Amino acid sequence: MIEDRRRQIEEICDGALNQPVGERAAFLAVACGDDEALRHEVEALLRHAQTADDLFATPLAAVSAGIFASGQTSFVGQEIGSYRVVASLGAGAMGEVYRARDVKLNREVAIKVLPRAFAADPERLARFKREAQVLASLNHPNIAHVYGFEEARPANGSEPLLVAFVMELVEGETLAGQLAKRLPAPGEALSIARQIAVALDAMHEKGLVHRDLKPANIKITPEGVVKVLDFGLAKAVIRDISRPTTAKTIGATRDGVIMGTVAYMSPEQARGEPVDKRTDIWAFGCVLFEMLSGHSPFAGAGAADTLASVLERQPDWAALPPALDPRIKRLIRRCLEKPLSRRLRDVGDAIVELDEISEGSEDRLDVRKPIAKRAVVAAIVILGIAAGVGAWISRRGASQRILQEVRLEINAPSTRDLVSIAISSDGLWVAGVGDPAQNPRLWVRELRSETPRFLQGTEGASLPFWSPEGHSLAFFADNKLKRIDVEGGVAQALADAPNPQGGSWGADGTILYTPTQISPVMRVPAAGGEPRAVTRTQADQLGHLYPHLLPDGTHFLYTVNGAPERRGVYVGSLGDSATRRILPGAIAATLSSSGYLLFAIDGALFAQKFDPNRLEPVGERVRVADSIATDRTAVAGSPDGAAVSASIAGPIVYRARPAQDDHQLIWFDRSGNEVTRLGTPSAGGLAPSLSPDGRRIAVSRLMDGNRDIWVLDLDRNVFSRFTFDSAVELSPFWTPDGRSILFASNRRGILSIYQKSVAGGDEQPLLMTEQNVNTADISPDGRMMFFSRADPKTLRDLWAKRLGSADPPFPISRTPGQDLNGEFAPNGEWFAYQSSESGRYEVSLRKFSGDASAIQVSSEGGTQPRWRQDGRELFYLGLDRQLVAVPVAFSSDGQTVKVGAPSRLFQTRIGGSNTLQGEYLVAPDGQRFLLDTPIRDVTPPITVILNWHPPA
Repeated sequence: MIEDRRRQIEEICDGALNQPVGERAAFLAVACGDDEALRHEVEALLRHAQTADDLFATPLAAVSAGIFASGQTSFVGQEIGSYRVVASLGAGAMGEVYRARDVKLNREVAIKVLPRAFAADPERLARFKREAQVLASLNHPNIAHVYGFEEARPANGSEPLLVAFVMELVEGETLAGQLAKRLPAPGEALSIARQIAVALDAMHEKGLVHRDLKPANIKITPEGVVKVLDFGLAKAVIRDISRPTTAKTIGATRDGVIMGTVAYMSPEQARGEPVDKRTDIWAFGCVLFEMLSGHSPFAGAGAADTLASVLERQPDWAALPPALDPRIKRLIRRCLEKPLSRRLRDVGDAIVELDEISEGSEDRLDVRKPIAKRAVVAAIVILGIAAGVGAWISRRGASQRILQEVRLEINAPSTRDLVSIAISSDGLWVAGVGDPAQNPRLWVRELRSETPRFLQGTEGASLPFWSPEGHSLAFFADNKLKRIDVEGGVAQALADAPNPQGGSWGADGTILYTPTQISPVMRVPAAGGEPRAVTRTQADQLGHLYPHLLPDGTHFLYTVNGAPERRGVYVGSLGDSATRRILPGAIAATLSSSGYLLFAIDGALFAQKFDPNRLEPVGERVRVADSIATDRTAVAGSPDGAAVSASIAGPIVYRARPAQDDHQLIWFDRSGNEVTRLGTPSAGGLAPSLSPDGRRIAVSRLMDGNRDIWVLDLDRNVFSRFTFDSAVELSPFWTPDGRSILFASNRRGILSIYQKSVAGGDEQPLLMTEQNVNTADISPDGRMMFFSRADPKTLRDLWAKRLGSADPPFPISRTPGQDLNGEFAPNGEWFAYQSSESGRYEVSLRKFSGDASAIQVSSEGGTQPRWRQDGRELFYLGLDRQLVAVPVAFSSDGQTVKVGAPSRLFQTRIGGSNTLQGEYLVAPDGQRFLLDTPIRDVTPPITVILNWHPPA
């Protein structure tokens, strides 16, 4: 039997290899028919074969032996890890499924043993391991939960390694089984369809595409709950962090190889092309059609005929019930559009349509719906009516205002990034950054919708802004300025932006942006190209931030960060370098459709009429909102960005700041358990530094609108102010003898380093350069100081200076990326630092003198390295905000070092864009960690203003 099967597979492989690559999909569909297990075994061999002769050559022989190993045909009665297999539940294309008992947790589970070809294929095995991790993160009532991934060998030890998914055991009948007995009533079918759609929506938010959705993979429990099963063909689309300008697909289908069930395949899937979430939408339409008609929309006499139907024919629409609501037919048609450009783009839209159909009338508002949604819909209707009425009045020469201002709140996904919101030019869509599982991503939401939709491929995003036509978003992630089509697609990197500070997209395709907190405004084409500066920073200015293009496409607004007499909103021109300040002390200005500038001052939102000819504000300033969220982690310590956005159609969105200060110093143990809280809540950006005697902590604290250095006495748990200048003080650091504190200040406009005695007295300038500098560390013997220095070409480098010497500073790490947060090892011979030279931040070690080569410590990105006092461990923050520990062993003479494997300790809520100031410190014994922790649990809602006009 086994030999016959092997011969059959080899004959099909031989035939497939003799077909043109583009025709192999159709050949396999015919040759394998409905035997999916056969087709996948064939594909396993074809992955290793280029010619027919390869079928009998190594390593193919080993792969083939793994597939057809005789002996073990069932695992009933055996143990796989901590699971005892008790019964077989069946077999499918991607392996055999068993009922098993978890002997540790005393529960029943389902185990899917994958084909042994996977164990012999390291690439495919690695893919399934990664997918198991993603799938295990899905915790949804309509998705069979994946508990884990197991590897084991059968008891006899002679067979190949087996691999298996451990899943929730779902009792009940499959949808296929139910459809074989009876068709559900239309209302019941819609209920089932909605639960399927909700499950798919949850998958798609995680970047997963099922690729084999069909009635046999859908179970309905005795309680009527729908469970989507069998993720064996699911694929995950993830960022290739090492190459941030590209994306790769895990498990992408090889040219000419099709995966899935023929009757439910999308056209692109049947052609063996790469697929995205729209292939699941196609399958969803097929399942809904089958529930209502009793058969698949593309079922044929055989696999080949079905495949041809998928590619070439339309469903038999007459098979649907004649009395069926036409909106259901329209939804199915939108799901089954063969061209991707015409197909429904997001399954969330299907959920909305199903809800409206279930409500009985598309125009009737259900009283059970949230009031906020009704207000949004009503306001948009009012807005539409107002446009027509306003035009009529305009034609009659009337000037009176007939519309009342409307303000409503919409909830958005939780986030730490409050300023990242943007409204589209037509005023109908809002974009923002959500922070699910500590992983920021872009979301978009139509105002009339209840739910936001996350955009895949936008991990780590911040500060989005819309294209003029509203089809695309620009944003910042992975040290890059990027753009993405909101209807789906891969994010495209346009330019470097390691510490971005906002951007604006003009009607002619010009994008203005600020790549770092100390940069001028840059210009780059929206299609990509060579960036160039359009402003020039002065000696007393830190950076030109949050540019906003004006409607003429030539002039723009931007915020200047620097000395108090220079701070404010400026107006510039793409045609010349002349600029002037028009709003002293203001930040983040934008122009509303009413011709008023909107801007923030001291945490409130204001508006002032703007004269487009004179390019300056006129008239009185009016208050729009008493509270607005601002970016309080800027390099100068004062807010530079604000959570406000206006559309040319009229609507304005903003977000109020939290009701209380939202950060606190908290000690955590190595498991992430909170130990104790210190002091009182403050604004973020504290940059804590522990005194050598362990009794005091210096922080940079924003109080009463000014950021100064404060000292927390741990014995009394009381803060006392340490610096009193009206400028901004940042990044405090104790000298090794505990007698002084170093800090950075912008008293000269640019950041310089100062020193002040703890005993009192005036602050003394310690290091002043022509570029902005920031404190980093002092060597254990107190003779050498690290600092980071801005550089127009290399962004930011690490430099050193001998204290008490007239010798000039010298660079110790200078790369094309940003080099930051240098910290001496306790032996003084080595130092740790972070660098973005590779395209993302990584933590490395380098010897202070002698060998200049770096030793990378982090494995998947890292920032903010910190040493344990004895030098035996180095800690850093992963890009996923987990605190990581790495064992380090120095030779007795300190000349060589051995670095161990990184070990994750616990998930934090710190990390992200604020890399110029440290956000945590390590206790001397390495057993506790003091984190500048966000303590706000609730994200303030977004306020939408319709028909805004200044008070009469």
